Amino acid sequence: MTSPIETIQQFRSQLYASFQKRAAASFNLIDALASAMQVESPIALSESPAFERKYASVYDVLGESKLDHEALRGLVCKWSVEDAQTISGYEVYAADGTGNPRPEADCLPERILLKSDSATPAVPGQEYACIVRVLHEKRSWVAPLAMQRVSSESTASAVAAQQVVQVHQYSPQTPKVITADSRYANRVFLAVFVGILTLCVLVRLRSNMVLYGAPPKPKPHHKSGSPRGHRSPGRPRKHGAKFKLKSALSRTCSDRDETITMLGQSIRLRAWHDLHFKWLAELVGCVICVEFLRPESGPSRGHGTPRYKRPLWLFWSGPLTIPLPDLCRMYLWRFMIEHFFRFIKQHLGFYATRATLLLSTER
Repeated sequence: MTSPIETIQQFRSQLYASFQKRAAASFNLIDALASAMQVESPIALSESPAFERKYASVYDVLGESKLDHEALRGLVCKWSVEDAQTISGYEVYAADGTGNPRPEADCLPERILLKSDSATPAVPGQEYACIVRVLHEKRSWVAPLAMQRVSSESTASAVAAQQVVQVHQYSPQTPKVITADSRYANRVFLAVFVGILTLCVLVRLRSNMVLYGAPPKPKPHHKSGSPRGHRSPGRPRKHGAKFKLKSALSRTCSDRDETITMLGQSIRLRAWHDLHFKWLAELVGCVICVEFLRPESGPSRGHGTPRYKRPLWLFWSGPLTIPLPDLCRMYLWRFMIEHFFRFIKQHLGFYATRATLLLSTER
């Protein structure tokens, strides 16, 4: 059995082999970054005992080092994590993006407008798309697999779709589920999951979205002098009845309905099967409504009243046999990526660098 020290040494040796240029200096900078209590700036890492070079080597590494991205991606995707948990046999991944605001850097290359919500004004900066694997239900640590800057000619959804394909190709037989926020409920991102049985998506939906059911079967059209059962010419219908999320709870009976208790919170789950988007009829799945309920507190307040004004709507592209509580847990696991973003910003100096040098989009 391999000891933890030997496992770390094996990982470090393979990581070192991924650098094609400035390997030793790059590895010194990685050690200095990993051992720093707080990163104030890249040049401050030169004062670390782990950095065995002069301060000028810091920006020499950032500007001149060369990394084999395919080798690094293969290393992090294939490296097994002990005690990593799954839900219903699926590995759970989270895809999201984060921004690095740079309003004062007018000449910064590839600067775009960052906007988190409708109430916050847009701020110039750079956006990064990230995908991580969630490892444990009760721990905040994740395994980051890909992080890439979103260029001004692309979108976060397009970059995330490429990352999903790259992660899946290293273990195509392993069942995976990608959880994502409502910004990824579009054709660019969801088209990746069409026709792949071992790769599923669990994406949040905006409450004003409209989906469609299965199209009705074409009816025979009889004409005088034509054989019985002759169909009218024209393309078969792709869409059936509309399914509006705004009115689904009051007008539509669900295919599955279940009330569970998770972490002391009552949750009502409802699902409607065989639905698809108008702009992607090939991806058929189910819509799940998640309602957090108020606790029972006497006869004046009835049990089962929704705690929030709007429920949580999800779209699941995988098998309908997966229990609804497991699907709810999958999406709640997605929040672990927010802890990862906080960690790289507070401890790894994500906001510390203010260089105007245009680095590779995959560094």
